[in-house]
Amino acid sequence: LAIRATEKMDDDLRVNSTLPYVGQGLLRIAEKSNDTDGAKIVEQHMVELIGPDWKSKLEPGDVPA
Repeated sequence: LAIRATEKMDDDLRVNSTLPYVGQGLLRIAEKSNDTDGAKIVEQHMVELIGPDWKSKLEPGDVPA
């Protein structure tokens, strides 16, 4: 639901939203489930919505591997 909501936001708002943390959480779920395809989809979607540097918007130490 968070991703759907941010898809409707202006680009400037989305880039400065908490969406990177949603992506981080989804990546953790995919990784714990050994779902490499799911992780790739999450990564691709985050890049499309926020940009290739989306992980840099997380707090230091919060970046998923």
